Amino acid sequence: MRSLSGSGSAPREFGLRVSVDLFKCSISIYPEQFITLLKEADYKCVKDRIAKGKYECGAVFKSDDLKSRLTIFYKPRRGYHYPPPAMITLDDPNKEAIELLHSLFRYCHMKPKLSYVEIAFDFFTNDLSGLEDWLRAHVFLKHQRQEAMRQEETSYTTNLYKSVKGTRQYKKNIGNNGFLRFEPVLKRPILRKKGIEFPALNVESLDFSVFFDFRNFNRGRFYEHDYKKHANHTGGQKESDDDV
Repeated sequence: MRSLSGSGSAPREFGLRVSVDLFKCSISIYPEQFITLLKEADYKCVKDRIAKGKYECGAVFKSDDLKSRLTIFYKPRRGYHYPPPAMITLDDPNKEAIELLHSLFRYCHMKPKLSYVEIAFDFFTNDLSGLEDWLRAHVFLKHQRQEAMRQEETSYTTNLYKSVKGTRQYKKNIGNNGFLRFEPVLKRPILRKKGIEFPALNVESLDFSVFFDFRNFNRGRFYEHDYKKHANHTGGQKESDDDV
């Protein structure tokens, strides 16, 4: 069990599980051979002939043994600005699934580029609402230029469609167990800048303080800053009681 400190009504103890929830890789060649090998490696095609966004074709594969799901989109549509020939998404990746994917890439002489990563921090506590309020009040995106937002039951530090990094926060239920998920999202510009490439997805080695701040509100410093700001506007003269 771990504990939180600082202002607010955060739970004193909680359990924490950290994992990679999802990642996407782009590849620079068409994936016909890769799809054939995928089927031979115990991945079953559960949905095909799907299209999405920039791509005309797509398929979803599942492996019961590896407990993972892989989606691949290929054949870019005309009119888009040079999308990669194919995009591969792996949901709930584990070590075995990543190793298999890496071996298939090497066999097909593919050099994947990691383009998108979702990292899941799952908090288990008896007071999910208290922890949710604490995280919403104390987590800030570094160099944030947009206001935080909330859509239905999910909170965002920024617009994830427009930003190269950000977080989302929401409650999730699996069976009768509920937990709070804090989900940092990192896109290609940030991943490239920090040298994070496939298959090196070691969450434990990532320094998240580079991307996010966990701040406590200091009331004394706020009042001091507010007084100095007001003094600058009034020429350094203190207001009389009659002016208040």
